[in-house]
Amino acid sequence: MNQEKIQKEIEQILYLMRLKHVTRWGFQRDTNDPTESVAEHVYGLMVLAKYFLPILDPENRLDKQKIYDMILWHDTGEIETGDIPTFQKTQSDTNLELEALDSARTKTPMSLSQEIYKSAVEYETQNGPEVDFMKMLDKTEGAFELLSNPAVAKMRYAKQRVTKDMFINKRLFIAKTHPIAFEYVKEITEQLDATGAFYFQ
Repeated sequence: MNQEKIQKEIEQILYLMRLKHVTRWGFQRDTNDPTESVAEHVYGLMVLAKYFLPILDPENRLDKQKIYDMILWHDTGEIETGDIPTFQKTQSDTNLELEALDSARTKTPMSLSQEIYKSAVEYETQNGPEVDFMKMLDKTEGAFELLSNPAVAKMRYAKQRVTKDMFINKRLFIAKTHPIAFEYVKEITEQLDATGAFYFQ
């Protein structure tokens, strides 16, 4: 896929991502509000999964239901811990989220608790094609979210002192696991850089 086609596809995906910021019941959200809920992130992941699966898995070898379950449940532990930004998150934080899943499991319906626990733990601790795909989605969705509002991206990254190199290095693994998806990440990175979104040392 050439660069012009990727740019057009990114623009069209961003159109769908706008639904994350459409509020219900007639309320309005400040356009400069830098927040994104975990549930909004989950929606973004679903959009990207539906987009990338036919491109990256044309032979339908991946277990789509497993991917969808991981999308829905992978951050459930954050109900207990809250979200920790990527560039601040440590292995200790990940361990706390895993421990929090035990607490979350006791507070969710029995018919869902095992599925939630299994999906979230698999995402955090296992390897395999579905987990690799999900991790690609997770980092790619974050890039799309930032591109949807570069001013907010600049606000976040100034606070966290995130440079362009830091941003792309967190996503380099995608070049190995899903090189086609990495072309989208590179294009988004360049577009963000053009807006001055990254921190300059």
